[in-house]
Amino acid sequence: MDSLQEVCEKVLALINPSKEEVDKVGRLVEALKAKALEEALKLGLEADPQVYGSFAKGTWLSGEADIDLFLRVPAHITRQEMAQKSLKIGEAVVEALGGHWIKRFAEHPYVEGWVDGIRVNIVPCFRVERGFWLSAADRSPFHTEYVMARLKEDGKSQVRLLKRFMKGIGVYGADIKTGGFSGYLCELLILRYGGFKEVLEAARSWRRGFIIDLEGYYKGRESDARKIFPEPLIVVDPVDERRNVASAVSLHRLGEFMAAAGLFLDRPSMRFFYPPPRIPLALDDFSSALSKRGTCWILILFAPLEVVPDVLWGQMYSSLRAISKFLRNQGFNVLREAAWSDEGRLNAFLLELDSRTLPKAKLHLGPPITSKESNAFLTKYLKNEDTISGPWIHGNRWVVLLKRRRIDAVEMLREVFKTKDIGIRSKIAEAMNRHLEILVDGEIAKAYSRSEGLATFLMDFLIGRPPWLWEG
Repeated sequence: MDSLQEVCEKVLALINPSKEEVDKVGRLVEALKAKALEEALKLGLEADPQVYGSFAKGTWLSGEADIDLFLRVPAHITRQEMAQKSLKIGEAVVEALGGHWIKRFAEHPYVEGWVDGIRVNIVPCFRVERGFWLSAADRSPFHTEYVMARLKEDGKSQVRLLKRFMKGIGVYGADIKTGGFSGYLCELLILRYGGFKEVLEAARSWRRGFIIDLEGYYKGRESDARKIFPEPLIVVDPVDERRNVASAVSLHRLGEFMAAAGLFLDRPSMRFFYPPPRIPLALDDFSSALSKRGTCWILILFAPLEVVPDVLWGQMYSSLRAISKFLRNQGFNVLREAAWSDEGRLNAFLLELDSRTLPKAKLHLGPPITSKESNAFLTKYLKNEDTISGPWIHGNRWVVLLKRRRIDAVEMLREVFKTKDIGIRSKIAEAMNRHLEILVDGEIAKAYSRSEGLATFLMDFLIGRPPWLWEG
């Protein structure tokens, strides 16, 4: 087994950009800035095109260069003018350099393009003094300046190691789909602890509500910080004490990172950085494994949504929680649930129950015998057609055995999707109205071959173990 240092050296050889790659991206940066300035002048927009983010800070990974070109405009310009003109500039810049683009939305629209195989984000922001933010993007220049002033050359490689580790274990990305760690957060962690290994060692002992405050804004007032920031991990933004840089990190992703950090330190391996690919099982093998599992799988497929990814995943996660809660309230034991989408034509919810059906009878606890509600309970259930046995007294409470009218989870879902609002979000409900399939157990084989992405999702759910978790 390789030592930690040997593993890190192998990874660094793969992720540190070469001089040729740096020069290539640098030439594109200069071309983007020059063309953006030219297009801004044509539109009469006073804009200062500057590159911030990982390229400016020197923390990007080889082969994964992202260029974040910010169009800084005066604060007196309206949001509408800023958005309209910056979109035109972005489109013209990408097209002039032979690339293609799409419109993206965050707090305001921006252009995401690809030029020479390199992703380019052209984002407008206001030129403001620190703390006088008019949009979320206004902080980016200050973030870049903060990191550049403090991160030494070796620290850049340490950030790259941390980013690649997080990508390998699936916790990198502050988007709603991932709910993980941003690049800026990785940089702050390295600044706080000094190196990749030191971050992992510290993470082993983090607890919910752990605070990292590089500038000491809440020193001696940690309880105030926890009231302001309710998230599992708190990393106070050094350029804005009112913001938690780790606000996107879910408890689940935080747990994955902490667990993987400890396991990697105990048994260093390249698989944490580059987990072995999961090759979908043959259909017959998948069907056989599913049939032997002894639980109930319910796959819900519905029509595509024409919304941006953050809206899609926000609505999917919220709707899946509502479906799981509904089934649990009906008495089902939901073991696991997951959402999947190719962000195009296929969307799916998958739930695993210990059983598709409930027992035909259920025990219903009534009020204490001394309660004023006792008479109403007895009146309701003494001659109720759903009463199988009772009421009787158990301890100091009335109890009755009732007949369940509905016992099949799939039938309940089909009914509730048509007739009852259980918290399904609006866009998901509209998609379900257009097209809805509910497949159970062996029927899921019909969908397994529809897409490699869906097959991989189903197989990952079947295995239930992250690919970086070593075997044996």
